[in-house]
Amino acid sequence: MSQQIQHLYLRAGFGISPTQLLQIEPQSLPTVVQGLFASSAPSPTPLLVEEGDAPNAADLVGMTKEERRKALGKSQKAVRELNVRWFATMGKSEAQLREKMAFFWHGHFACQPKNIYHAQKYVQVLRENALGKFQNLVLAIAQTPAMLMFLNNQQNRKRSPNENFARELYFANISTTTAKRRLWGKQATGMARILSA
Repeated sequence: MSQQIQHLYLRAGFGISPTQLLQIEPQSLPTVVQGLFASSAPSPTPLLVEEGDAPNAADLVGMTKEERRKALGKSQKAVRELNVRWFATMGKSEAQLREKMAFFWHGHFACQPKNIYHAQKYVQVLRENALGKFQNLVLAIAQTPAMLMFLNNQQNRKRSPNENFARELYFANISTTTAKRRLWGKQATGMARILSA
């Protein structure tokens, strides 16, 4: 039984300590699985490196090139700090299943936010929706500034749709069969118009 529990915790989490294993071992496997889900049910506390609101575009326009460079460097350093905090949270959290699934979806809905405010929002959306309905996760991720910027949706206009975001969302994240890919055609333009600003 202990090997099954260890395997479960490696697959559904990031492992189990010997002390935890001794505490859980007398329980049945279904009870252990229920415990993983129950400990991952509460809404996660946001991982915040920078608090407050993101600077608006007007603030950035008024900056010199050197000020913008420094602000970008500061934001990128904060993104690295967010990554470190998230990894630390994964390792020590009681919500192993949620953190493991959030990390899985992070690889599926991959993007590289350079803005710390966008990165924090992206990670939080993944963590909040990791165990929920896929449709809700797709909708929430599609609305994050990190994903919108990464796939150039800010260039999307009704009369001149940028299909990049729609195509990535459909092919990389939703569609898995060749038959669905053949149906794509004009749907890219239509989906891009739906997603247009």
